[in-house]
Amino acid sequence: MSVEISIVIPTINRYNDLYNTLNDLKNQEFQNYEILIIDQTNKDQAENVVFPKTRYFWKDFKSASKARNVALMEASSPIILYLDDDVIIKDKNFLDNHLKHFEDPKTSGVSGAILNLDEKWSTKLPQKASKKYLGWIYFPRNYNKKNKICDGGAGNLAVRKDWAIEVGGMDENYDKGAYREESDFCLRYTGKYGLLAYDPSAYLVHIGNPTGGTRSWKNSSGVIHAPQHMFGAWYFMFRQLPKSVWLEYSYLTTRRFILHKKLLSRFYLLPQAMYRFCAAFFKAIKLSGKPKYLCS
Repeated sequence: MSVEISIVIPTINRYNDLYNTLNDLKNQEFQNYEILIIDQTNKDQAENVVFPKTRYFWKDFKSASKARNVALMEASSPIILYLDDDVIIKDKNFLDNHLKHFEDPKTSGVSGAILNLDEKWSTKLPQKASKKYLGWIYFPRNYNKKNKICDGGAGNLAVRKDWAIEVGGMDENYDKGAYREESDFCLRYTGKYGLLAYDPSAYLVHIGNPTGGTRSWKNSSGVIHAPQHMFGAWYFMFRQLPKSVWLEYSYLTTRRFILHKKLLSRFYLLPQAMYRFCAAFFKAIKLSGKPKYLCS
């Protein structure tokens, strides 16, 4: 019997968190699934993950986007569920709550709620969430009501395999775990196949482990954001946004990467941060016309 859902988990040196996530999936009421682990841990530190219903792939690159593309092509099911490796899934009907939406053939995908460790919910939708083109930036990932959205976090996102391949999968120009990589994919995906169903009942808790994963590439104790995140922010703007919103988006990006308290309180790091920020901007311009999609 073929599996009904393929769960994709990219990972780097987070085996304790990963096994906790796998154990939560093992306890699900729905069991007709497979799990594809794409491990990018350095070869001398990598552990072969052996777990029920799990297929393990070790890769020598460092790219969440590329890892998801590898799994997308290897998956056996027509439904793909992207998860992070450091999540807690408390509801034993988590998978059912995703899959029920796909009974409607018009449903493009499902974005489940993502809670922090405090497990607090947002009960109000910001007015800015209704803004054209940029409203998705203001939509809280922990909103407690159902909705239709154009962007979902790849830490809890289900899509149709064939449709994801049709739009080219993830853009592999987003190096490592670059900022906005999943937003880029989601806007292309929903632009062609319609909005995602946002469902708070398909929720999980994101641990946000300070080591491993994309956080392996931070520097200056997190004061200066990693270069790939700066690049991803600018590259996304050039690839996906109309020029009419570039000013607002640029302000939001600058506020995130430059005008934040940690950096401003260590003003001696500002020149280094600004240099990387500007270098990322020009790199994004250079690559903006050369996306790396599947089969491109």
